[in-house]
Amino acid sequence: MHLSSNLRFFPYRAKKSPRVDQHWCRGGYNEVVTHPRDRDPEAILAVIPNTKTQILTHLKRMGGASVDELASALQLASMTVRQHLSNLDRDGLVDCSEVRRSTGRPYLYYRITEKGEQAFPRRYDRLATLLLQEFCEINPYLLVGLSSAQRTRVAMSRLADRLAHGYAPRVRGRTLAERVEIVTEILQQESGFAEWRRTDNGYEIRDLNCPYRRVTGCDDQACDWHRQFIAQLLDCEIEPAPDACNGVECCRYVVLDRAPFAEAAS
Repeated sequence: MHLSSNLRFFPYRAKKSPRVDQHWCRGGYNEVVTHPRDRDPEAILAVIPNTKTQILTHLKRMGGASVDELASALQLASMTVRQHLSNLDRDGLVDCSEVRRSTGRPYLYYRITEKGEQAFPRRYDRLATLLLQEFCEINPYLLVGLSSAQRTRVAMSRLADRLAHGYAPRVRGRTLAERVEIVTEILQQESGFAEWRRTDNGYEIRDLNCPYRRVTGCDDQACDWHRQFIAQLLDCEIEPAPDACNGVECCRYVVLDRAPFAEAAS
């Protein structure tokens, strides 16, 4: 997996509730007293150590995990993972449920909470600005007789075209592998959690934090915005594959390594 991140991490020390968070600044630590479950989730993610961020990232990517699964994936001791999960649970960023099996003792299965999801910020501010600009420029006659959902889809389609046109110089003349990497970087800038990997037939791109998904009402399927935007920049066939996300809310696409549209039509 190739995952870029623009998160910044700072020293952090846990105290009993109410907790004193220590943030390093010029001249020493600044101390701010807050109740753990009242704090802004993005602020929590900005100051928690890298290990806790890795745990949250793994839970978001996989949809959930047990202590042993996290310990194996992150190459940590189970006790260390339990301590971090306890702190994350206290902050309201993860939740757990007991899973019973036919043999052996039950175990706890951890999932990221809605508050934990908020720690991965969606760019709703940028989306609102782009949509407002689109509605200001669109011909009103194109929207006559359309429902609100249909109007949103028209605006999102025009937005995908405009953004793809703006980003086109970054991928022009590049190989497909380079275009996939660049497009994933662009999605990372837009959403904050995009990744890609090589497959037998091409590539796979996943966006696990898509801000366009809920706006277009595509909670249960990959959004058309991604399909249109990615296909234009990659200039190749893509196939949405939402069923292969293991229950994780994400927009997932298989990029087929074949001839570009222009070559296929000639």
